[in-house]
Amino acid sequence: LFLYIQSRAEKNLLQEEQRIQDLLVQASYGMNIVHDLARLLNLIIEVVVKTLRLSRAEIYLLNKDGSQYCLAVPESKNPGMYCFDSNDSLIQTFKQKNFPLVYDEIKMLSDMENNNGALAEIQRQMKDLSANVVVPITVDNSLIGFLTLGERNSKEMYSKGLLNALSVLGNQAALAIENCNYISSETKRLEAEGLK
Repeated sequence: LFLYIQSRAEKNLLQEEQRIQDLLVQASYGMNIVHDLARLLNLIIEVVVKTLRLSRAEIYLLNKDGSQYCLAVPESKNPGMYCFDSNDSLIQTFKQKNFPLVYDEIKMLSDMENNNGALAEIQRQMKDLSANVVVPITVDNSLIGFLTLGERNSKEMYSKGLLNALSVLGNQAALAIENCNYISSETKRLEAEGLK
């Protein structure tokens, strides 16, 4: 009886995990229909928080001069306070490895290295962000931002399949953000030329 109940519970958990992954992938492909950047960023946060049942999520984007990644959503009362320089360990790691970082894995690796080096710095940064997972937002091997995800309300771990789905979401978000930026700049150009 115990084994039967255990197998049913595991099956239900796997089905729920697959449902979440499917929802994230579907949402990621639907992002390109949104052409307003602020609306897009808020939509990404809303979808991720509701689907994963998160305590919090934030998006950091590369600023116009390309020197810092600053908090874009939710908006901060102190805009310059929540920024990362391009040479920070977290940013450099994403430029080398285009896959989500998990706090528990970083902590374990950092502890193995006795809290020395870049891993200790990344661990500190993720802790300061209250991020259990940080997902890169990249297009053409260029990091344009990242998404921080807090703890899941269910206290469940982020599985490999879920991290893969989040990676797809990050890549699609990058394309949607680039699309919004292009449409915005074209609209401004047309208005400047008096064509719109």
